[in-house]
Amino acid sequence: MPIGTSKSGVLGAGIVPAGSETFNASGTFVAPPGVSTVAVTGYGSPGNSGNPGNPGNRGFGASGGAGGATRRVIYYPGGYYPPYYSPWSFAPGGWYSPGTYSPPGYQSAPQHNGGGGGSGYGTSTPAQAGPAGNPGTAGTAGNSGSSVTALGLVCPGGAAGNAGAAGSAGSGGNGGNNANIATQYYNYGTPSNPYPSGASGGNAGSGGYNGGSGGNSVYAGPITGSSGGSGAGVNNAGTSGNSQSTAPLPGVDGGGYGGAGSNSNGLVGGNSTSPQAGGGGGGGGGASNSDGGNPSYNRATSHGGGGGGSGAFGGTGGTGGAGQTASPTVHNGVAVTGGASYGVTINPGGQVIVSWEAQ
Repeated sequence: MPIGTSKSGVLGAGIVPAGSETFNASGTFVAPPGVSTVAVTGYGSPGNSGNPGNPGNRGFGASGGAGGATRRVIYYPGGYYPPYYSPWSFAPGGWYSPGTYSPPGYQSAPQHNGGGGGSGYGTSTPAQAGPAGNPGTAGTAGNSGSSVTALGLVCPGGAAGNAGAAGSAGSGGNGGNNANIATQYYNYGTPSNPYPSGASGGNAGSGGYNGGSGGNSVYAGPITGSSGGSGAGVNNAGTSGNSQSTAPLPGVDGGGYGGAGSNSNGLVGGNSTSPQAGGGGGGGGGASNSDGGNPSYNRATSHGGGGGGSGAFGGTGGTGGAGQTASPTVHNGVAVTGGASYGVTINPGGQVIVSWEAQ
């Protein structure tokens, strides 16, 4: 039934006064006797809001950095070499017998290599960033508001809200850094720097979660390289490598393990076991052999590579637009028969007003 009540207007030339009836819910309009023409003004329900966009997909994990290498560089001042090596001495330019003159210069000894970094998802080169994820999808638009009908006429509802925008794709994790080469310089017979320098552990790769940094070496008696940092897990950061360690560093939550250090070549880091996790850093190489006839001198050992970062999280989807309020629709000059009944259908939020002039 109509919620509103009819109201009288100023009498015109006819016998029926002007009036109106308001409907906020479904009901029946009964045309007053003598009324032959009415106006119908109404609007439907507001439109529904648009649905939010879907978030972007997370990026993929990066590979770990390679472990550092070690080398030694020996300076030979030139001259007639005494028999430190018997029966031959090695100097720049070749091998010389005792008492043979050789020119001055530097000679680089063979180095021990660091282990390669473990792979992330879709990466194989050490320190390589992971691929980006895919963007999300847009939401869907809302529904238009429901119409109202009165006396066989339709008054539309409000417009639907716009769809929410798609979330941006998550970027791939950043690769762990390679460790630097550790170099120890010797003068012939005497080390110029008993405590070698120039090496640093690989920094952790960043991303959704950071990988572990490579282990640092201590320049002392042990001659073992340090382990690499473990790769970042799906929901956990990686762990920093251990100093001068021959044991691999376990990975967590899908991240690759950090490669073990060695007294020769470092060992490779482990591959990630989840697409979003990072690979482990490689282990550092062991010390080059001491030179100059004194094996007690400290030796250069290398640091481990940094673990790869996990993929970054995708952006959130945009909020859908609000639904619109319907504008009133007016139908003038609607013919009716006095005393006849006419149905009025109202949905929540809609309204219909039937009005007539004096007749």
